[in-house]
Amino acid sequence: MSKYPVDFPMAEVSNVINIVRSGQLADKKEEFAHDAWWVQGYAQSQVFNLGILPFSVAPDVDPVEALEMVMQAQSVPSPQGAVPWDQILFWAISELLKLIKN
Repeated sequence: MSKYPVDFPMAEVSNVINIVRSGQLADKKEEFAHDAWWVQGYAQSQVFNLGILPFSVAPDVDPVEALEMVMQAQSVPSPQGAVPWDQILFWAISELLKLIKN
């Protein structure tokens, strides 16, 4: 079985944030899909491999803002940190599904 990404995908997260914030998702869907794949894989590693179950009971947050906070910290908080990886994972998958439908 292939392993999830081990290192936080800094460049890919940055690009996902830039594409979403610039409103260019429709124009850059292939690029977004590729980079979201890395974000999704890392988020899955945090949710499933590190045992962050049950899923967070944190209030809904803007997943892009959560990713920006992680980027600003320049390091990934511990699994017990305030990063709602489950919500980020759900968002990444939802955005990819929307791209497939359109």
